[in-house]
Amino acid sequence: MIAVQGAAGSVIRTYTLVNTGSTTCTLYGYPGLQLLSSSGAKLTTTVLRTPATEATVKLTHGASAQFSIEFAAQTGYGNASCPISGQLEITPPNAYHSLTLTGPAGTLQPYGGTTGNLRCGIIHVQPVAASPS
Repeated sequence: MIAVQGAAGSVIRTYTLVNTGSTTCTLYGYPGLQLLSSSGAKLTTTVLRTPATEATVKLTHGASAQFSIEFAAQTGYGNASCPISGQLEITPPNAYHSLTLTGPAGTLQPYGGTTGNLRCGIIHVQPVAASPS
């Protein structure tokens, strides 16, 4: 599940992770992210951890946790542009397997750097937190 917000020149997305397993799992910290093309090729991705308080989140079957990402969505770089991802790979904290999102949830075009030095794929991420009840 994804919720999208916007601020001047940036996009904030909140992703929800749901425990579909039969056992309780524990999450702590920041998820890993990788932008992928539509064909699954890795795109340049720089994940910056936004300083925030981390907390242990225990998820029983069906419970959820969430995290937010923020990225610049405006060019400001003349004719230069960054690639648009076709997929987003998310590795939850404490996990060895990733989830790959397609469609609108996996489509990002993050910019970064300065107007003189464009850097594509910069994403700011928050730590995982318990979903509001």
